[in-house]
Amino acid sequence: MCIRDRYQRRVHGEFNLFLQSTNNMQNQYQDQRINIGEGNNDAYAAQSGQQYPPQQQQQGYSVPDNMNLKKASHPTACIFQILFKALAVFSYFVIDGLSSNGLGEILTIIFSAFDFWTVKNITGRLLVGLRWWSKIKPDGEQDWIFECKLDESKLNSVDKTFFWGGQLIFTGVWLAIFIINTLSLKLTVAFLNLFVFALLIVNLYAYYKCSDEKKKQMSDLATRAGSQVAGQVIKSSLMQGNRA
Repeated sequence: MCIRDRYQRRVHGEFNLFLQSTNNMQNQYQDQRINIGEGNNDAYAAQSGQQYPPQQQQQGYSVPDNMNLKKASHPTACIFQILFKALAVFSYFVIDGLSSNGLGEILTIIFSAFDFWTVKNITGRLLVGLRWWSKIKPDGEQDWIFECKLDESKLNSVDKTFFWGGQLIFTGVWLAIFIINTLSLKLTVAFLNLFVFALLIVNLYAYYKCSDEKKKQMSDLATRAGSQVAGQVIKSSLMQGNRA
């Protein structure tokens, strides 16, 4: 019985040693996999002399810098530059379609009036440093004043993008709606479209008159367009002369 007990103890000890060595090997293998998964490429970099990024994360869509509200000097003014315009469009298309009592048209006029006042008195001054107004002279003549207080090249690019982009885009939208309804002979609705378009274009034109930067851009654009047209005319004339 003593010999048998010794034999069982010996077998049991060898079996435990085998299990322990197997567990150690398995742990080492898992540690190696974790290091590879985390991008531990120091050995590769040392051998190849190249930098191997530990982990490449997939980048999603990023907002352009000139449209990122976090970089705006006046984010609240940027929001209100778009808000009432968007509400007017929403009222015209959605609320007017859901109601039959003209509520959508009334709200369109109200939001457009709010937008006109906000752009003229608040967002134009804050976002682009421009303002315009009119006064009556003693002789009864109306005098229009266009003022630029700041160096426009030093203005925040996000503020300028929201101001000019919002004004241009929504002016174009209401012009297109007006043309479509006019061609469709929906004159009552077209008159509403013309009213909203007029409020937008008045602010746009007045601020264009204030802005030396926009005047220069339009002048450069006209110059380039004229040069291209002149070049095409000269090229066509030379081609016709060669053919003759």
